[in-house]
Amino acid sequence: MTAVSLNRLPSYAPDFRILIGGDELPSVVRHAITSVRYEDGIASQALGAGGDEGQDAADRVEIELANVDLQFLQQHIRGLGFPGFPTGIKFGPLRASTAPVTSAPVAAEVAQGAESAAWPVAATAFPNGPPAGPAAAEQCDGLFDIDNRLELDMGYAGGPMRQMFIGEITGVEADFPSSGMPTLKIVAHDYLHRLSEGTLARGFGPLPDFMIATILSAENLLIPLIDPVVAAASSVLDVIFRGTGSKQESESDLQFLKRIADTYDADFWVEGDTLYLSRLLGTDLTPRMTLGWGESLLSFSPRVSTIGKIAGVAIRFTLPLIPIDFTVTVAWDFDRECLEVKVFPCAASVAMKTIAGSMMTVVNRTCNSPADIMSSALLITRMLRSKLNNRLTATASAVGDPQIRAGALVRIEGVGPDFSGDYRVTAASHVIDRSGYRTDFKLRKEIIR
Repeated sequence: MTAVSLNRLPSYAPDFRILIGGDELPSVVRHAITSVRYEDGIASQALGAGGDEGQDAADRVEIELANVDLQFLQQHIRGLGFPGFPTGIKFGPLRASTAPVTSAPVAAEVAQGAESAAWPVAATAFPNGPPAGPAAAEQCDGLFDIDNRLELDMGYAGGPMRQMFIGEITGVEADFPSSGMPTLKIVAHDYLHRLSEGTLARGFGPLPDFMIATILSAENLLIPLIDPVVAAASSVLDVIFRGTGSKQESESDLQFLKRIADTYDADFWVEGDTLYLSRLLGTDLTPRMTLGWGESLLSFSPRVSTIGKIAGVAIRFTLPLIPIDFTVTVAWDFDRECLEVKVFPCAASVAMKTIAGSMMTVVNRTCNSPADIMSSALLITRMLRSKLNNRLTATASAVGDPQIRAGALVRIEGVGPDFSGDYRVTAASHVIDRSGYRTDFKLRKEIIR
């Protein structure tokens, strides 16, 4: 048997990099981190899934700290309470603070923190005990204030780090257990959460929807990137056919943007300071990576269910100029693996299930103009795509990989011919803690893109 030197074997140490307010973390904070979690999702699909629309739709970061001697709570965290006097002034998404984000001693500590090992564990990072007391409290003064900019990179030591998140601190959670170490959790969301603040009722005149989305982005200090397909469709629908743009009807910017995206069968999300409204732009059309079961893919659990599933959509149309009502159905034929379109009079709607299979009647629509026909066609496409693409879903986990992001197309292999293939990632959770780096994610098999 040939002896193999252990130092020749590749080693992978999970690593992360966190900036708050554009500065590296002080070493006292870096070495107190016990876990870092990043949760990524497709905003247009996550919206409305829970109680808080902004937090449901926006990407989220959680940083947990071992709070020895409550050292991180010795100074006031602006945004958590009422100190008796204002600590800043906020104009929409802009905030002017009366105090600096970080104090001068932090700069000296940053240099030490940057040289630290890839993944320090809080319990063992300081053999002589973690620094505490007034010095540690002074270094963290203003660091965890609400609305501070937070950036997160993840990867492995010695390799390239991938930027995962740019956002701002939105919350702080503290835990004071009856036994054990008290902890402090810093919560941040990406800039999409800004669109959920407040509601408005207003019109935009003849502006097409893509221009309205641009205005919403600018108002929330985001750079708009609109898919040319969406821009062209909204120009035709609003300017040529409808003659006016959409109206915001006592709803948040986030709800309004989702309504605009649904109109054109598009998705929207935020990356850094950029707001995307896209049908195809920015999405993977070919797999960015291959995951094999028993290799980098640790677990894979697909689910296929036909119970209560809809194979197609149907809309009843009325033409005022011609006294005719008819139903248009668009369905997916699973036996022939093709789209099937049928048109028949509404008089036959009582037998629609027999004629067209399992359908869902959306609404009765009156077609007064080409705009109504175009919007109805887009509605049918969106409803059908949503139903069919959620027929085969899966949950999986893999060795931590920053490339596994919501919206990514990945190839799954080694799970049989029916379940192997290309899947779209709909949500991903990246966690670095004492156990290492792990990525859990959800997927769906896309029949129609």
